[in-house]
Amino acid sequence: MNFCCGKDMLLTIAQLHLGHTVMTNVPVLFCLACEQITIHPDVELEFELLKDFARGDRAGEVDLKPYVKKQELYDLRNHVEFLRMNEVVKHHIDHALELYSLAQSAEDPEWKEDILKRLVALNNKNKSKIES
Repeated sequence: MNFCCGKDMLLTIAQLHLGHTVMTNVPVLFCLACEQITIHPDVELEFELLKDFARGDRAGEVDLKPYVKKQELYDLRNHVEFLRMNEVVKHHIDHALELYSLAQSAEDPEWKEDILKRLVALNNKNKSKIES
């Protein structure tokens, strides 16, 4: 796992739109709290090379999967879709609430505001998971 705002980043496979090119089967890490997305470190080199080739060739679509050596990244049991998303989001909300209490007792308004933004984002994610 990788880290962004201090929370774990989860693995999933994405389709990325890069100008006129669509890159498919891209292993990415994303954060539920701050919604940061990064290319998985094990495929960064292949991703960058294919992205450059695709731009040069003006390719409409490129599939990354055949060029990835670590095929276990595509094992569905490793993907976030197979985790219990509601439990993960609720855990992140609980953790953010604990941090908010600390920020409140530390009388740090900037920290409290940052945590409130995370809580709003997490709450919206939780609502969208419940509705879908």
